[in-house]
Amino acid sequence: MNEITPNSDDNQLTYLYINGYIKADFPTKGLQKEFERCCHCISDEGEKRQFLPVQSKSGTETIQDGFNQQLYDLVSKAEYHYIARLMTWRFTNSYGHDIYNLTPTESQLPTMIEAIKPKKNKLAKPMVLVGYSQTNLNGDLPVVDVRRLTKVSPSSIIKSIKATLPNIDVDKLKLIVAEILSLSTNSGDNDQDRALNYILYQNLAIYSRSYELLYGESSGGQASPNARLMNIQVVPLQSGDRHVIKVIFEYQSSQGGTQYWYSAVDVTDEYPFLLESFERFLPRY
Repeated sequence: MNEITPNSDDNQLTYLYINGYIKADFPTKGLQKEFERCCHCISDEGEKRQFLPVQSKSGTETIQDGFNQQLYDLVSKAEYHYIARLMTWRFTNSYGHDIYNLTPTESQLPTMIEAIKPKKNKLAKPMVLVGYSQTNLNGDLPVVDVRRLTKVSPSSIIKSIKATLPNIDVDKLKLIVAEILSLSTNSGDNDQDRALNYILYQNLAIYSRSYELLYGESSGGQASPNARLMNIQVVPLQSGDRHVIKVIFEYQSSQGGTQYWYSAVDVTDEYPFLLESFERFLPRY
């Protein structure tokens, strides 16, 4: 296996595998006013009116309070999908920074709309995006052709692990999941990031094994862990004509010993897949 030389062709489409959030903006003032007009034409009972109510200021006022809820309530209805189709859809990272412009298909539009639905705890729904991107030479955000968009949240990871390990300490597991998922704040547009993001959101073995190494049976009721996750290395390899990434986790016990575990991912094509789930690794020096 040899190290991969990155492709430097600026015109080549780039595979993406990334976690983040969906947001929708009005590209024009006219579309924003059309949205406001539609909102004002819906009665308090939820019935659609043909004309603006008399007490309305001809739809010129800007809706501020509860905007996100109003946006979702309106465009989630099929008759107002024409507004959703014309909106600018963006993908943001955990810092709230816009990183990609999205071009969803008609079949993906309901998923995009559902992603902007406000939650009771006011936290946006994290989404996993698979697609293609190409950098714009004019400096605008890269445009992404969306291929798959699914919701994978920390709570769903914890719930799935809890179902297989019913005696696990959920509070300790939450700490592990939060720490490891913090590694996913990246652009997801190169093999290393794609492989890392893939295992963080698709490979539950890294969380259950990390829990075992940090809070194994010998930890008893102690709050402090028996070990720490010290480092993660992402190593690009080539196996024949396939691009393979090894993601190596380094754990150090409280007694000073070190263990290495790794997951291997094939990132040659649009959709990554696991080659090794999470196995012991012996580093070569």
